Amino acid sequence: MVALGQDIAGMFGNDDKLLKTFTKISLETGDKVWQLPLEKGYKDLIKSHIADVKNIGTGKYAGAITAALFLEEFINKTSWAHLDIAGPSMLNESNNYSKKFMTGFGVRLLFEFVQNSNKKK
Repeated sequence: MVALGQDIAGMFGNDDKLLKTFTKISLETGDKVWQLPLEKGYKDLIKSHIADVKNIGTGKYAGAITAALFLEEFINKTSWAHLDIAGPSMLNESNNYSKKFMTGFGVRLLFEFVQNSNKKK
């Protein structure tokens, strides 16, 4: 939220084509996304002395990136995208589709993504 505010979700993934598709659809739906880096150097922040990996980073920085790196640990070779909706999921003021609180951010984006995927089959 510090970098992208309350209107834009951070987006991570391992497939540029998939991420470009989400970006294109986001422009149509108004659910704004911005691709952020999966910085491998931050993997040290999710190392654990108890488990193989921990689900929260060390310190207060790069939380969105470390969350995506945590998910990546379980994905293997599957194409994937992670939308970090912490900022736009809940607002304290009105926006274009919600009066207050839970916004439903990403629902239209994911719906259109699935619709477009089904059209290609």
